[in-house]
Amino acid sequence: MTISKSKIIHFLFKPLIIISLALMLGLSIYSLVFTNHIKTPWDDANFRTSSITEAKTITKLKAFVRVSTPNPRRPIAGRTRGYHQVLVFGIKFLDFKNTELNLQVVNFLLYLAQGMIIFLFARWATSDYLLAIAITFFYLSSPIVFGLSRWVMSENFVFVSLLTFSFMPAWLITKGQKFARTNELVGGVNRKEIINAALVAYSMGILATVREYVIPSLLVMTFCTVVALILARRKLAAIIFTAVLFPFLWAVSKPVYSALSLSLAKSKRTEWFHPMSEWIPHAIIYGFGIALTILMASLFILILSEIINNIRSILPRQFSNLKDILNTPVSGLYVLLAGQGFLIFFYSLVLLISSNRVIRVGIPIMISVIGFVLIGIRILPSLNSLLLTDNFKAFILTLILISWGSLFYQLFIAFDGGKTYAHHAFRLEYYNYPLHLRSLRNSQDTYICGTWGITCPYDK
Repeated sequence: MTISKSKIIHFLFKPLIIISLALMLGLSIYSLVFTNHIKTPWDDANFRTSSITEAKTITKLKAFVRVSTPNPRRPIAGRTRGYHQVLVFGIKFLDFKNTELNLQVVNFLLYLAQGMIIFLFARWATSDYLLAIAITFFYLSSPIVFGLSRWVMSENFVFVSLLTFSFMPAWLITKGQKFARTNELVGGVNRKEIINAALVAYSMGILATVREYVIPSLLVMTFCTVVALILARRKLAAIIFTAVLFPFLWAVSKPVYSALSLSLAKSKRTEWFHPMSEWIPHAIIYGFGIALTILMASLFILILSEIINNIRSILPRQFSNLKDILNTPVSGLYVLLAGQGFLIFFYSLVLLISSNRVIRVGIPIMISVIGFVLIGIRILPSLNSLLLTDNFKAFILTLILISWGSLFYQLFIAFDGGKTYAHHAFRLEYYNYPLHLRSLRNSQDTYICGTWGITCPYDK
């Protein structure tokens, strides 16, 4: 009796995906409780010191107010305060005796928030929960995502913010199609339309204190959301959305301008410059992850080619007016897709012209590509059906094996299993450091190398 390829795929697909995601979350909990966490004298030291110090001087109520209302406070060490305020909030409300545990639990919760958002985004895009779980696993197993979840670094807040800026507007646009058909009106106005517009605006607003270098994502997606709502004749939703979000944008305008001026100056420094021939392979292997890169690059090319073909088929037609083109169920999503496309181009251009080529600079490109792909899948039914084929499922299973192979090497084998790991200030980052780092000798000891510490392991 021969077993068909299709039966093998169906037998393996569901359990392997679910187990992979569960193991990824288990690894995160294990890392939180049982491992040494990275410490350097730079950004993470600043966040540790500033958050612990402020938490001693304010009440729980004040900590809550600062993370939930427009925040005009000046930057800390040239960085906007979003992540700092979240750390302070976590310290006040978690209140563990071990202050490092407070910080790491905050990071773990931000990691879970990323997983939840990416799952909802992928489920919204594909209408298939198993594919959504698979995409969530690839994202959470990305070296830069899992690695930074174990660093006290503002990029943990950046990830949550960028995913929210991508998903929530898309959710609002499609949610309105459903509510437009309901009769839940208050004074002739759809009540849920108001609530959802306010909810999306508020969720983006409380994250407006994100790092200054990704503010373009907030501004572009805000603009695209308003345009999409207007095109859909949802002017009230556009007004509510703008009215709720504007106070947050106004509050952070001065701090962002101040922090951005310092970031622009830093972008000209050559200590962090790396040629693209070095940056790209390092970013794929030790940053975004091989599996996630292959998956997103493949889908990105498919979506782009499909959209180009659609445009070619539309151009010869004669339209009586612009409404014939714009008045479609997915016209608003096309606006958001264009916004994501612009952000990919913009951030790629910044990467090319900047001298500051650290791996973190690629984060907004990574999230913009994910946003583009997931919105594109929702727009294109033909692509959505392709994702349910046996060949694509076999492709997913192969990528899962690649992802685990890469993770196993980085977490358990690289740098002698963690004994020789060290971070250099100006080298390309290895954020996904091994789980079992050596114990620090004293309070002054850190995991750094070069001029400031031990000989770098990659120089031996």
